Amino acid sequence: ASSLGSTREALIGTCVWDRLPDDLARGRREAVARALRERRPAPIVDERDGRTIHSTCYPLARGGCGDGSDRAPGSRVLIFARDVTARIRAERTLENDARRLREIIEHLPDAYLQSDETGRVMMANPMAARQWGTASAEDLVGRPVDGLWADPARREAVRAEIWRGSGRVVDWIEEGVRRDGSRFWGSINGTAVRDDAGRIVGMQWMVRDVTARREVR
Repeated sequence: ASSLGSTREALIGTCVWDRLPDDLARGRREAVARALRERRPAPIVDERDGRTIHSTCYPLARGGCGDGSDRAPGSRVLIFARDVTARIRAERTLENDARRLREIIEHLPDAYLQSDETGRVMMANPMAARQWGTASAEDLVGRPVDGLWADPARREAVRAEIWRGSGRVVDWIEEGVRRDGSRFWGSINGTAVRDDAGRIVGMQWMVRDVTARREVR
């Protein structure tokens, strides 16, 4: 009732279509006809004036309104409507934030990698591809992280620090192995990736090539 700018008492006995704009009423009529014709719920999405309403139209059987009506089966419908504007806005905000984050990661001057709990690469940026000598970032996805580093023991030490220690490493120097077998020195800054319950489900890495810096030393 409130969504129609009225009260429940004032709506009883009236035609709801008369209270809706013509195009909105037409969409509702079509949904009702579809629900009655196909004998199954028909979804309705209304977007107007910055609001989004999700509704479902259910066909009712004989006496479905509980009023003892003797109308034919399926001659009435029940419509449940929910204002999902806040949810849609939150989802769009999250999508926009995720897109902006992807754009930032894509243009980072350092390599970025994200691995899952099994130690396989789930995400990589173009700089990571250049640093490890692959044709594209997608070529790194699915590969075991262990294969990117020269010393498995030191790689395990990084994993232990993130998974069972402080949850992060800062400027951890490690020797990387490119696809062609050549090597470079990388400075790793890594943190744990956690789920909503706080459980570690992976790791994310920023890796900067510091080969020149080490050669000067």
